[in-house]
Amino acid sequence: MPLLAVTYVKGRPGVTTTALGLVATAPAQARAVMVECDPAGGDLMRRHQVAAAPSVVDLAAAPRGAAGPADVFAAATQVVTLREATVPVVVAPAGGAQTRRCRS
Repeated sequence: MPLLAVTYVKGRPGVTTTALGLVATAPAQARAVMVECDPAGGDLMRRHQVAAAPSVVDLAAAPRGAAGPADVFAAATQVVTLREATVPVVVAPAGGAQTRRCRS
């Protein structure tokens, strides 16, 4: 499964928007999912009125052996609609303390 990471220096604008745009324009066969791992978290929730759960915390806590990767992502994924594109996303919790713990 290919991975594309979009990163930038803390506090710089545009990383979440760029990543969302890349996923929105990816071909359907790529089965792209945007995972928000920002330690500050919450950009997708605030900008696109997405629920706080499921989140990247649920993705990190998902059992790895019980299901395939598609099932693990499906359980933690929500949808953001951008014009005619539907973008699967995994949000980061607002505040970031939980997101930082997922990375360790």
